[in-house]
Amino acid sequence: MRIFEVLEKYKCNWILVLASTIAVVLALTLFLFEFELPVNKVNQFDRLPIVFLVVFVSLLAPVLEELSFRGFFTSSYKLKVVALLGFLTYSGFVLCFKYSVGLAVFVLSVMTVLIIFYYKFKSDFFFNFFVIANAVVFGLIHYQSDDFMNQPNPFILIQVTFALFLTWITINKGIFSSILLHGLWNSIALIILFVNIQLVSDKTQIVNNKEVRIIYKQVPIMDSNTVLVTNTEDGLIAKNVTIQTFLDLGITDNSLKSAYSSIIPMARYDITVEFKDDGRNYETVL
Repeated sequence: MRIFEVLEKYKCNWILVLASTIAVVLALTLFLFEFELPVNKVNQFDRLPIVFLVVFVSLLAPVLEELSFRGFFTSSYKLKVVALLGFLTYSGFVLCFKYSVGLAVFVLSVMTVLIIFYYKFKSDFFFNFFVIANAVVFGLIHYQSDDFMNQPNPFILIQVTFALFLTWITINKGIFSSILLHGLWNSIALIILFVNIQLVSDKTQIVNNKEVRIIYKQVPIMDSNTVLVTNTEDGLIAKNVTIQTFLDLGITDNSLKSAYSSIIPMARYDITVEFKDDGRNYETVL
């Protein structure tokens, strides 16, 4: 078949095959079973200014992550050094912040040993192992420890698959191509997100039980930058707030805060809460 003839011109096609296999398995898993995107993954952008988010996700992150993770797979000695320094500092900081110092030390120790062994013995085994481990670490830094606590988190395979594909691109087309592709991927994801949080339905939802009545609707994110919160005699009125902001207003239990999120990242809502008794227990809202 012609596709195999084309692939014969490229190196390390096993990486592309592995990435494609993981992508198919992940797609089938998400189709057959119901998984919720981890709360922290949804909430992570809620407090970031939109301009900063666009610049970081579309420009800075692709450059930083490609140099730190895929720089190892270039032919340039200088880029390999940049990758080593970037990987140890960037991954180390993120793993310490999102997981633990112990995990960061373990991961960086394993990766350092793999790098040393590969350059010393030039073994395909160590190279292949490093490629996979590099992709797994890339997946890990996009999540945090809590994202693996309450349920399996197959979503990490999205980043692992993408990392493998970018590694194959770097080996065959160069790191500039992988930076461009990474930036394009992130930009498309942002555009889809912004469409979903700007072009929203005007439908109002009502939740009613014996303790509380909640009236809410999603509002376009670009229509206003003003967040307005007003306490009333029997509840609270919040305008243009994220779910995380709303939780911060009334919930003191951090475990409850971390357990809930909007379905859509960065979504803004108008929320009216009316309590039916004298107590203002916001935990009944949940």
